[in-house]
Amino acid sequence: MAALRQRVLVGGAAALGLGLYAVCRHRPSASDAGDAGDASSSAAAGEAESEPARYINDVMNDNAEFDAHARAQGFVPVQQAEALLTIFDDAAIRSVVQQKLGPRFDGCAAKLEPWRAQAPADLGAAIERVVTDLAADHLRPDGMLQRLRDGVDAASFGVATLLTNMALPAAP
Repeated sequence: MAALRQRVLVGGAAALGLGLYAVCRHRPSASDAGDAGDASSSAAAGEAESEPARYINDVMNDNAEFDAHARAQGFVPVQQAEALLTIFDDAAIRSVVQQKLGPRFDGCAAKLEPWRAQAPADLGAAIERVVTDLAADHLRPDGMLQRLRDGVDAASFGVATLLTNMALPAAP
C-alpha cells in the first residue's frame, strides 16, 4: 500500500486567526512504479520527494513574519480607502473581482456605495476596524490591490470578506 504524506497549510482567518486544512498527497512507492512499469510514475515519485516538507510551525512562522511586516508599515486609513475604491473603480481590476465573486460582487459593490459620500478617513477607519477585529492584515486593501494587479485573483475573496464584515456608515 502506498504511503500518504499529510501536509498542513493555512486556509484563512477563523476564530483564532488561522483556519487549517490538510492536504494529503499520494507518494508513489517503489511497488507502485513497479506495478505500473511506467516511467511517469517514477518521475512523479522523484517530484514528490524533491518538495521540501512544510509543517504547521513553518506556516505559523511565515504568518507571524507577514503580520509583523504589515504592522511595521503602519495603517494609513486614507491610503487604505483609496486602495479599496481603486479595486472597484479600475475597470480591469473590477472585472477580475466581479468574475471571481460572481453574484456576491453586486452585494459588495452595494455595500461600498454609501461610503463614497463619506470622508476617505472615515472609510479607512471602518476598514481598520475590520482588519483589527479579525486580526487579518491580509485584508488591507492596498495589499489586496497589489495581489490583484499581480494576477492573484483569489484576493477577490478578501475583498468580499472585508466588505461583508464592514459596517455601513452612520446616517447623517
